[in-house]
Amino acid sequence: MKGEFPDTVSYNRFTELVGQNLIDMSLFLKTCCLGESRGISFVDSTPVRVCKPKRIRNDKVSKGIANTDKSTIG
Repeated sequence: MKGEFPDTVSYNRFTELVGQNLIDMSLFLKTCCLGESRGISFVDSTPVRVCKPKRIRNDKVSKGIANTDKSTIG
């Protein structure tokens, strides 16, 4: 789909850009995209499958920020 998205960056460049802009994006999401806080928050700890387990070692996007671990349901 290069024709539809000619300015798309490579995966390696994307991981560099995400690391550089993570704080800015977090602040943007917090100020512009989240609703008003009512004082009570709930966190869903259900695990989200991001990629197949055999590819986890190759993930560079959240390196140093997130880690893999076990949840209460496995």
